[in-house]
Amino acid sequence: MKQNNSNFIKTFLTIFSLLPLFCFSLQNSETTIEVIKKEFNPEIPNNKSKLKVFFFNPNGDTTTFRDIRILIDNDTICFNSNPNKLDSLLINSGKHTIQINSKWWKPSKKQIKFLSQHTIFLDIRFSPETHSLPTIEYDYDKPVIYAYPTKKQNIEIQLDFIGKISFTYPKHQESWKFIGNPNGNIEINENTYRYLFWEGELNSSAYNIDKKIGFIVHSDTLLNFFHKTLLQIGFNSFEQQDFITYWYPIMSKNKINYVSFIFNDEYNTIAKLKVEPKPDNFIRMFMFWEAVSTEQNYIPLKPQPIPSFSRDGFTIVEWGGTNINHNKIPK
Repeated sequence: MKQNNSNFIKTFLTIFSLLPLFCFSLQNSETTIEVIKKEFNPEIPNNKSKLKVFFFNPNGDTTTFRDIRILIDNDTICFNSNPNKLDSLLINSGKHTIQINSKWWKPSKKQIKFLSQHTIFLDIRFSPETHSLPTIEYDYDKPVIYAYPTKKQNIEIQLDFIGKISFTYPKHQESWKFIGNPNGNIEINENTYRYLFWEGELNSSAYNIDKKIGFIVHSDTLLNFFHKTLLQIGFNSFEQQDFITYWYPIMSKNKINYVSFIFNDEYNTIAKLKVEPKPDNFIRMFMFWEAVSTEQNYIPLKPQPIPSFSRDGFTIVEWGGTNINHNKIPK
């Protein structure tokens, strides 16, 4: 940027921080710079523009990367990776060359026209083809399976999980074999259970979480969000109670949560259920969530459509979830 513009530089860069937990090699990775929105703002002085920048890693996760420099017309603007120290940038309107420099990525530049009294939103995205992520495992917490046959009968359920099963109860030995009842009671030998429990660990490379869709939920609306969503899906009151009493005490400790779901067909790519006799309906739901420091970390975010499922006839219901912030590098 020319010297006569330097007096206009303040800070207004929005920086996202999520999962800055691992050191990994990104040299030779490439970056793309795209304008995602131009928004008129009458509070901006005439012949001036503002800039907001959003960073996305290859999995669609918003994140902060240290040692990144933004250059505007070869004038370097360094910003702190602390998301609580927001910066703001006011520049002259007109055409400017934006460049991203870092020791981790190849430099990338693009000429952009800055309109008078407009905020320009930039999407800076790191190439998934050359970006080498660490190996991470997600804990698949408390998936539970309910069975509702139309009559008392023998049922066999085989779980095929692409990760590592860490615990089941009752014990899954190649399959669960039990007597099912229309009220949902599961009889195994002389014991009666409300559901079948399992949990496991899955390598993050096996499933890509799309964080461009989902929900931002504040703690004071979390309970209502669960009620509305579970009712929409088709959970009965017992299943809603089990889900809410497990997840609400954990997630309500956060001011804001990001939440998204996968359902039957998509869930099957991670964990398949083979059930004999074949059910009339499956209602399988798995939730991904994490604490969020500010909802602006997830702009732009598309609300996720929530499907409704039938319970007419023999029905299998399942729910589970994972905190995607609580992941780990396997030993």
